[in-house]
Amino acid sequence: MALRMPSEPGSMFGSDSSTHRSDPKLLRAAVTTLWVTNKEQLLHRTQTLLDLTAPLDIVGLEKCFDPGAELVGADGQQCFDTGTILRILKHNLNHYPVASHRVRRVGASVESPVRRASWMKLRSTLQDGGDVGSAPIRSAWHLQWRRERPDGKWLITQVKCTQLMNWSPGCEFWRQ
Repeated sequence: MALRMPSEPGSMFGSDSSTHRSDPKLLRAAVTTLWVTNKEQLLHRTQTLLDLTAPLDIVGLEKCFDPGAELVGADGQQCFDTGTILRILKHNLNHYPVASHRVRRVGASVESPVRRASWMKLRSTLQDGGDVGSAPIRSAWHLQWRRERPDGKWLITQVKCTQLMNWSPGCEFWRQ
């Protein structure tokens, strides 16, 4: 099915006729360029979260979390609330500053109009390995997001570290 569009002399469609059969490839390219999908929005938000950890921007991180967010262990057991998550992040990232993250894999899924999930596998390098050494730290994370109304901003409601150096950390690890 061809779209019928009015055309003006010298227009980008290059026709003087009153209708024009548009090129479907051109139309698809225009829509793809202008349209940002829900998944793309969430992947961008996930990257923003990572950027706020190297170097640490605790104020920026706070803005990413829902006030009722929770950290859960790899087994799904609830460990901490938002305030504790931010204290742990601040403590760990101040003691072990991240020099860089390399995203090995990232993805997102749409669960409902107001709920999304993203996941990532990271390879992080610390500025000064100290007692943990200089080897890259591999981890895998799963994030739950909720759309905040009325501004439409996505906020994290749940953080789960599913793997840390070939180990699945539970709540006891985060309590250390």
